[in-house]
Amino acid sequence: MKVKNSDKLKIICKYIGVFYLFTGIVYLFLNNRLKDRKSFVLQDQILYNYKISDNDPCTTSILDDPQQSETSYFKVNFHCGINKSKYNTFSLDAIKNHTARSSIDEVLRINQIKLPNDWSCYYERNLITDYNQEIVYGRTIDCFAPGISVADIYSKP
Repeated sequence: MKVKNSDKLKIICKYIGVFYLFTGIVYLFLNNRLKDRKSFVLQDQILYNYKISDNDPCTTSILDDPQQSETSYFKVNFHCGINKSKYNTFSLDAIKNHTARSSIDEVLRINQIKLPNDWSCYYERNLITDYNQEIVYGRTIDCFAPGISVADIYSKP
């Protein structure tokens, strides 16, 4: 018994129809599930709704992939104790002015914390005296809680 070409075409059309019907149902199901779980709101609304910080710079961090932004990333690290630090890495494109002040302020804004006045900050292990100093990509700003020094952190084996 041979199958005619017209019969083959009907079978193929049925399979294609079932495939499109199945993919359409899956698409609608997943689309509705994602809309229920995720609503698109402004960045600040997301940050304030899911605030987990208790104004401790060492509870949250921003992680960006330096390989993805190889020419424009920088780091701002907060050292709250000898064994308690948080590392923040992100792109210089995220800030308008490439200064130490703007960089630190942006990290603090995103993490929703305020840095106490008695903390000291260093740019490439040199004390920052002028916060309008321009920062260069690939460099690091370290901020230390009172009583913690550069030597305490970087002299660890």
